[in-house]
Amino acid sequence: MSSSPRNNQSNILQSSLHKNIIIKLKGKRTLKGKLKSFDQFMNLTLENATEVLKDNQVQEMGEIFIKGENIVIIATN
Repeated sequence: MSSSPRNNQSNILQSSLHKNIIIKLKGKRTLKGKLKSFDQFMNLTLENATEVLKDNQVQEMGEIFIKGENIVIIATN
């Protein structure tokens, strides 16, 4: 019996806690930061977050909360 997709997502996020991740959001925004916490709805808290802007410029954002419904892709190292 295979595990549910939600369990797989949770395992991936659990193994990525306190590590740097990249998140693509609706509206084509890209954020990078260290995963501080997450919940069952894939709401995330990032520390030392930055937004990647045009021409690879970055904007420092500090600690931020991201609602899971806005996340398109999460990339881990």
